[in-house]
Amino acid sequence: MMIKILHLYHDLMNLYGEYGNLAVLCRYLDDSGIEFQLDKMSVGDSFNITDYDFVYCGAGTEKNQKVALADLLSHRDELKRYADNNKTALFTGNSLEMLGNIIYDRNGDNFEALSLANFSAYQGGKSYDKYIAENPTDTELIKNDTRITGDVIFSADFMEKQLVGFVNKCGFIKGNINPLFKVIYGIGNSRTDKNDGIRINNILGTYLTGPILVKNPAMLDYVVSLITNGQAEKQSYDSQNRGYELTYRELMKRFAAD
Repeated sequence: MMIKILHLYHDLMNLYGEYGNLAVLCRYLDDSGIEFQLDKMSVGDSFNITDYDFVYCGAGTEKNQKVALADLLSHRDELKRYADNNKTALFTGNSLEMLGNIIYDRNGDNFEALSLANFSAYQGGKSYDKYIAENPTDTELIKNDTRITGDVIFSADFMEKQLVGFVNKCGFIKGNINPLFKVIYGIGNSRTDKNDGIRINNILGTYLTGPILVKNPAMLDYVVSLITNGQAEKQSYDSQNRGYELTYRELMKRFAAD
């Protein structure tokens, strides 16, 4: 078995050391005796998403997100075919916003997105004014202009273990979507939404960073299982497991005390 991995916009979308997600993934595959090829592609590079078994994109600044999005739009049809074929991808942080219909930025400008899912992203400033004008009865009515940050604990119906990590974003998403995680503690897709992320077949998107696969061994197991159709021998790493247990325990104490 040869697994082909595509790291999208590795130079633009890597705010939180999210190359670590691919580092632990590749180690897992290597320890399972599975061959892999890791390709790093960025703006202007020639690639076809459908050639790959796993695609990853991390979080970036709002400016870099728009640069990546402009390039990724030329691969929209490939990504749609990729999703329709139930192939696996992971978009973390604000990269998940590129999968929706439109991104409204803080200056009031709007950016066409990939339209893999039916939602829009609002990134503070004048985008909030637009949202409020279009949704006058929405009780959320976000009027402040601060970043939304904090530690989180999520759960998933496809995993026994809960997930830990961090969210740092400038806005929220709204729409008709199939969420990836349930919020146990912390912030979801918006201030009142108790869900996080999106799921489009096996295209997984979450605001959770950390990096997610480093901090959550069970999520790493799950992603590897999707990529390899369950053919990878399960791996366990003591340091990673201890790190998860410590983080989970301390976050639960903190949230219980609030």
